[in-house]
Amino acid sequence: SASAEAKATVVTVISITKTSDLNFGSFAPGANGGTVSVKLDGTRSFTDGVTLLDQGEMPTRALFTVKGTENAGFYVKLPDANSVSLTDPAGAEPMKITSFVHNAGVNPALDGNGEKELIVGGTLAVNPNQPAGEYTGTFDVIVAYP
Repeated sequence: SASAEAKATVVTVISITKTSDLNFGSFAPGANGGTVSVKLDGTRSFTDGVTLLDQGEMPTRALFTVKGTENAGFYVKLPDANSVSLTDPAGAEPMKITSFVHNAGVNPALDGNGEKELIVGGTLAVNPNQPAGEYTGTFDVIVAYP
């Protein structure tokens, strides 16, 4: 007869908590439309006829805290391009987020405390002569162990 050892490893469940929302801030549309981007460092850029304004809510990148097993690798799944729309209560044509970016890199890992600050930015397509109003939408960020 022979004996064998039985073994199991239990890891901390990975979780993600939102700290702040992605906000493209205030801007004025042009006759040709354009884009507004919030970059990972929190700055904004624009293209075409969009004019950025410094009034109302300030633009912010989305911030999340990822927690799990110390030094464990994980992956991040952001929404596909053009799958998230910001809509206005008055029924104006929605604006689509054409791309998302994050700061986790190609092979992200949690630190020695089992944490990682995840920053998410994106680019919003502004339609020509977009009607004024507050546009909102939601998006999901998924994290998981490989």
